[in-house]
Amino acid sequence: FTRDPRKVEDLKELGCEVAVGDLTDSESIRGALQGVSGAFLVTTHQEAGTAGEIEQGLTFVRVADEVGLPHIVYTSVTVADISPHLPFFDSKWKIEQEIHASSMEWTILRPTFFMDNFDRANYRAPIEHGVLVLPVTKNAKLGLVAVRDIGKTAAVALISPKKFSGETLALGTEMPVTEMASAIAKVTGKPITFEQVPDQI
Repeated sequence: FTRDPRKVEDLKELGCEVAVGDLTDSESIRGALQGVSGAFLVTTHQEAGTAGEIEQGLTFVRVADEVGLPHIVYTSVTVADISPHLPFFDSKWKIEQEIHASSMEWTILRPTFFMDNFDRANYRAPIEHGVLVLPVTKNAKLGLVAVRDIGKTAAVALISPKKFSGETLALGTEMPVTEMASAIAKVTGKPITFEQVPDQI
């Protein structure tokens, strides 16, 4: 399900059926879900903000419930239910609540910090200069999960819906941030120190 089929040409080559639509367009969602036994829903606040994310998530869930989708797997965020003061946690929690209130079977995935983030410019640039920068103290532990593993978990849940129905799965392994710096140093072959992001940033 995509807004731009040109971005998923590689999936089409693998034999995937592509449906074109938008998470704010009820009719396109309705059409895409015809004859579908399960759906993996991923939402983000990065394009349309948290209000836009909530709109997208609630629209999809309500339409999916209306058409009788048997099972939905949703990627939320770690401790979404106890961190509503964080806007991008609260948006996920609101979508979770809508899923809980639906008649569908559901599985919620709650991933921690993405390992893949370290390859983004705002993390990679400091690492290339020998510094791991994170918004936590040096004594903190941070949960880590690879995006690929989230996808694998979702696939297993979709293949075995009865086994995972009604389950909220925490995804990630905690690691002290100082150990993360040591692990990155081992991989890169150069010293890496940890530095907390200043409070004013």
